[in-house]
Amino acid sequence: MWLLSTAAFAADPVWGVGGHFGTSFLPGSYPIAFPPKIATYDFDGDGEADDVTGDGKPDQTTLTKVGGDFGFGFDGEYWLGHSYRLGVTTNFDFGTRFSDVGATIVFDRTIGLDRATVFFGGGLGFGNTVWRGTDPDERLRLPNYPLRAEVGTVLPVNDWIGLTGTLFAQMGIPARHDFTDLAGHSEDISGIPFPYTSLGVAVGGLYGHIQ
Repeated sequence: MWLLSTAAFAADPVWGVGGHFGTSFLPGSYPIAFPPKIATYDFDGDGEADDVTGDGKPDQTTLTKVGGDFGFGFDGEYWLGHSYRLGVTTNFDFGTRFSDVGATIVFDRTIGLDRATVFFGGGLGFGNTVWRGTDPDERLRLPNYPLRAEVGTVLPVNDWIGLTGTLFAQMGIPARHDFTDLAGHSEDISGIPFPYTSLGVAVGGLYGHIQ
């Protein structure tokens, strides 16, 4: 019976393509914190905010945390047998003076519950996150590797269309920090991964052979 089931699955594979939209709701303002050198504007390490604009006064950042975002993206899934699936998800996320674009390869364990399918797993990808200041010269760009954990469900409408809901946690592991200060100068910035962690939710749909 196992051999017959495996052969049938291979001859008629389960797959789906679709899209999603959603938002991140934790932390309330993203990121949790900017790197210390940006928060203090002390780039020379003397313990005081620098005067990068040369007006005789200490400067401070005009970057602000994003408080509300809207994301959308496209998904592709391919089931590897009856209990696992491999997929790719892309995301385009926007907020006030904020953007995040990325793609992640995910690997999920799937469990069939009557007609619905529950999945949980995660993956790793690549992305680019940008915060822009109210000052037009100031910008923080963060090329990063998004590490993702997810849990969700696929609820089929019929054999070819399904609705999806996903709860996800994601940490952007920085490749580097590209920061331009108020005077348009590039500054050496270092940071640690945990401030770039978020928790979000997405809903969407899949089209394909999902049963």
